[in-house]
Amino acid sequence: MLEERYHIQVEILSADLTNESVAPRLASWSTQNNLPLKMLCNVAGMGGTNDFLKLPPDSVKYMIRLNLESPVIMVQHFLPLLEKNQPSFILNVSSMAGFSPIPVKISIRHLSRG
Repeated sequence: MLEERYHIQVEILSADLTNESVAPRLASWSTQNNLPLKMLCNVAGMGGTNDFLKLPPDSVKYMIRLNLESPVIMVQHFLPLLEKNQPSFILNVSSMAGFSPIPVKISIRHLSRG
């Protein structure tokens, strides 16, 4: 539908962005397929409903890799492709939850320990 409506090429690839080999593989795939890349949209991310202090360290590390590291690494690998097709754009999307107090994430009770 997007292709017909906007006369664009759409490719859908599924990958775990926390895997260090994914960003370079996606960039190589884009180069090999001669995609005229005009925009990189970093919209992958995750949160959760559990209390931060009860999360296992592996879950926190996974969330950090996905939410913080992967967008930076994606930009690093895709910027050369974007520079070839100027004007081009990078869209980094984050959650509106970052602007809202969410009691279950960190409560005042945890912050006031001293």
